[in-house]
Amino acid sequence: MQTKLSSLLIILLLTFQSIASFAQIPNSFVLLGSNVELTTKGKAKVLLKYNSLKRDESNYRLLKARCVKYFPAIESELKKQGVPAEFVFLPLLESQLDGEATSNATPPAVGFWQLKSFTAEDKGLIINNKIDERKDIRKSSMAGALYLSKNNYYLSSWFYTLISYHDGLSGAKSFIKKNKLNYFSQVVIDENTHPYVIHFISYYFAFKDVLKKQPKSITKISNAQLEYDKALNQRKIKNYDESINLLVKVIEKYCNVLKKRYSFFSELISI
Repeated sequence: MQTKLSSLLIILLLTFQSIASFAQIPNSFVLLGSNVELTTKGKAKVLLKYNSLKRDESNYRLLKARCVKYFPAIESELKKQGVPAEFVFLPLLESQLDGEATSNATPPAVGFWQLKSFTAEDKGLIINNKIDERKDIRKSSMAGALYLSKNNYYLSSWFYTLISYHDGLSGAKSFIKKNKLNYFSQVVIDENTHPYVIHFISYYFAFKDVLKKQPKSITKISNAQLEYDKALNQRKIKNYDESINLLVKVIEKYCNVLKKRYSFFSELISI
């Protein structure tokens, strides 16, 4: 009897979790500059992945913390290339925002954006026995943004471009043609939608609240860190006293930003 009650309780909890998740994901929304519609079967696939991302609470919090740490740098590089900000979720999907991540492919994909060596070097990254810039968040994001921008030039749709990050440019074109896709007016997500698109949407809804809660001070932290060096490079400092005074100001600004970041992390971890 007790075993049956326990099983029933588990089923009820899972049912309530599914209902709550269902409410978190709307049937229609705007993403990557397109109107997106979820069919019943399409939404079921998105929910399956969405629930798996949130099931392990400790891992979910870890990934949220990584989002807070790395999203500002990623978004900055995307903006430089005219790539939609929502692509910050792409390296999260690819590597869990782990700079040391390495795939089992030959040759292996490495780093935050899971770039293969020939792609990374084509985008100007340095890879040798001493350094691998695929593990650098800014430089790898620059390369990822360049890749996306170039492919979108040929595909003219950010959703097609999303597919191309997984399948390559020619692979994406083949998938689009084979499935007779038309994402120019509206993106319909159904049971036949590319799994990579399904996963991207799932990550977007699982972690998009990080973007909403992120304070502006975090996105400006790199400016505080670089201000002193920039002044030195521009030779605005004429003597030792000026150097010390500016350095003190930079440290004060940096400490204020750290206070806000600590406060934000405390709030995030308590969720």
